[in-house]
Amino acid sequence: MSDGWWLRLRSGDLVGYLDDAEHSRLLRAAEPAVADAGAVVLHKGSPARSLLIVEQGALEVCDEALGETVVLATIGPGEVVGEVGFVD
Repeated sequence: MSDGWWLRLRSGDLVGYLDDAEHSRLLRAAEPAVADAGAVVLHKGSPARSLLIVEQGALEVCDEALGETVVLATIGPGEVVGEVGFVD
């Protein structure tokens, strides 16, 4: 992870309040991961070992309803997903 994107996008419900020291600590603890378009990165109800901060691109939060995939939300740069499973 580079500092550039985070310094520009230091926003989002979970991470927008971090000060410089907390920001540095988070970046030191972070491990980059790459997902191809269309890849499933988290499954509903599965235990989570980590939370994800989107650096670039977007993640879609989807659910199966009546046999169809429904997009519930789109998570973009600077936003976090998986925090509830991680804390649990």
